[in-house]
Amino acid sequence: MQMSPQLRVVLVEDDATSRLILGRVLAQRYDDVASFTEAEQALEWCRNNTPNLVVLDLQLPGMDGMRFSQWIRSQAWGDDVFILIATGSSGPSDLRAVLAAGANDYIAKPLDINALKIRLAVAEEHLRQVQRRREAQQINRRILDSAQDGFILMTGNGDIVDVNPAYTRIVGFRKEELVGKNISMLEVAEPQSQSLLKAIASSAGSELEGRHRTRDGRLVDLDISVTRLSQDDPRIFAFVRDITHRKHQIEERLRTSKLESIGLLAGGIAHDLNNALTAIIGNISLAQTETVKNPPVQSFLGKALDATQRAGSLARQLLTFAKGGEPVKAITALNKVLSGIQPERVGLPPDQLERITADDLWLTDVDEAQITQAIENLLLNAREASPPGEVVTLIAKNAEIGEASPKRLAPGRYVMIQISDQGPGIPADIHPKIFDPYFSTKGSGRGLGLAICYSIVRRHGGLISVDSSGGGTRMEVYLPASESKRRDPSSSAAQRRAKQVRVLVMDDEPTIRELLTILLERAGFRAVAAQDGEEALECFNRAKAAADPVGLAVLDLTIPNGLGGVETNRRLLDLQPDLPIIVCSGYSNDPVMANYLEYGFAGRLHKPFTNDQLLQVIQAVLDKTPAT
Repeated sequence: MQMSPQLRVVLVEDDATSRLILGRVLAQRYDDVASFTEAEQALEWCRNNTPNLVVLDLQLPGMDGMRFSQWIRSQAWGDDVFILIATGSSGPSDLRAVLAAGANDYIAKPLDINALKIRLAVAEEHLRQVQRRREAQQINRRILDSAQDGFILMTGNGDIVDVNPAYTRIVGFRKEELVGKNISMLEVAEPQSQSLLKAIASSAGSELEGRHRTRDGRLVDLDISVTRLSQDDPRIFAFVRDITHRKHQIEERLRTSKLESIGLLAGGIAHDLNNALTAIIGNISLAQTETVKNPPVQSFLGKALDATQRAGSLARQLLTFAKGGEPVKAITALNKVLSGIQPERVGLPPDQLERITADDLWLTDVDEAQITQAIENLLLNAREASPPGEVVTLIAKNAEIGEASPKRLAPGRYVMIQISDQGPGIPADIHPKIFDPYFSTKGSGRGLGLAICYSIVRRHGGLISVDSSGGGTRMEVYLPASESKRRDPSSSAAQRRAKQVRVLVMDDEPTIRELLTILLERAGFRAVAAQDGEEALECFNRAKAAADPVGLAVLDLTIPNGLGGVETNRRLLDLQPDLPIIVCSGYSNDPVMANYLEYGFAGRLHKPFTNDQLLQVIQAVLDKTPAT
């Protein structure tokens, strides 16, 4: 590596003979040599030029060689300069003083040309090593500056010496705001987080997770790798990776897994419960029609019906956890849903619920019953958290989510519903747990309310978040806005066609078959019942052969050990493609109830149902069916 001509050399020598000899040898080896008789002259030159090699006399008028050497070493570039002192003093104490002043080497006077050339060769090799070291440092700097992971260099007591751009992006502080500060300014002391300094004190290298606070007050979870530079160097460096999003994903998967595990149990319970409730509600409705002239009995039956419908609400909560609890969506104006929520249902006096709802809320594609249930659960939670007499606030407005939004939502249009209380707030350490099933800070209760809300909102493609900063708690629900427009129902001719329609009913429960038959016949329809798909097909074929064809079918979705609703629907449509068929279920492992049109059904009916709900679904289906 021939680098000699590229060196910038400074010669400071007041003796003319020595300056001539030194200047001649230096000029033969280097292209750029500046020669001075005084250190002050050389110092001024060095203020505008950075030398690589300085050759100077120890004894100079004014500033001597030792003080000039010290000045060079005090400059930002001083450590890279090779200083060669020419001295006539060769005593040990003089030489120690020369080296202590910062010189790299010395040569005795009178000058020996060969010895001088050897000293210059040593200087050149030293400078080559400096250059290689600087090049390596520049490469390392470029690597650190372009790295995706953050980098921190600290002293042994945690003072920050250097950071890379990736770390400044993570925490939001500029580099100049961090250098010189202690790492404790950023670290969050939590039981599950380990301090960087404690980690390095326990071993030469450590892997840990920690939390740092950003400039805007957010907390970021970090995966940190910490190492001490060397046994002799107390400085510490750490590489950090932002794992906040990854931890959220893990928590989301864990929470989803819990919900699905409960769903396996809840779905089966809800299915059986809904079948029983369907029979109870239906028979109570029939009893009400038979006792119109007996007000006391009507009152008793009404109370029984209310209690049974509350039990149906519990079944719907169980279904929320089950795979069959997929939302049955329709284009919905949330203004109407929110205004219809009764504060008394969650134990709030009317004057303690403040509603602020934008008039121009976008339409949403939601399951109205599930969203009502979620909002009521959030209101109940807010009421329980609030001191007596304090107001709970419900705000609904439109929200545009952009690409740069910190919300974990796809960009687009959403309706945001915020419920705020004036309670003590939720401690930060339990924020990640509040949506877990059975987690509760109360002494009693099921601990399912917020878990149900989370499940409902997630299945609608939305987000639910919590914020307790600044006092109280704010729950925010984001629901995707719909691009579709709501359709008004058309006028119906179903009532006057009722007597012309024969309805095929299929259900494996005898009490429900009997109930449906009675309800339909009282409404003017002619009903025929079957316990499974095979019998339903036989009934259909017999009616067709008798010239009294089936005009509508109501099929239970799930038939144990028999032909169920989906397959029976397919076979009936093969026989009569225009036959309107309603699917009926209290639970399903398939998303048929949510996407019934995709499976060829014309309508859907959820168990338990009332007489009015049954007739409303039938009417809606017949509205779409041309009269024959």
